[in-house]
Amino acid sequence: MALQDTSNSLQSWFAKNSINWVKSGMPLGTEIASTGKDSQRVSAGTTKHEETSWKSIDRVFKQLIKRGKPQDKTEL
Repeated sequence: MALQDTSNSLQSWFAKNSINWVKSGMPLGTEIASTGKDSQRVSAGTTKHEETSWKSIDRVFKQLIKRGKPQDKTEL
């Protein structure tokens, strides 16, 4: 994930705490190799970029619920 004009600590936080749902012919939820400093990449279960959001939306919210609410601002 290229976050321009952001601090290294913010880039690191995003890499550890976000998921990039990407177009892929793999089944929904399959982990896709990333380049190391990027966020976790997961298949959205579609090969069309335009469909990635709505194809993965249920999984996105499941991840948000699973992670829960941050306990303090250092987690943000």
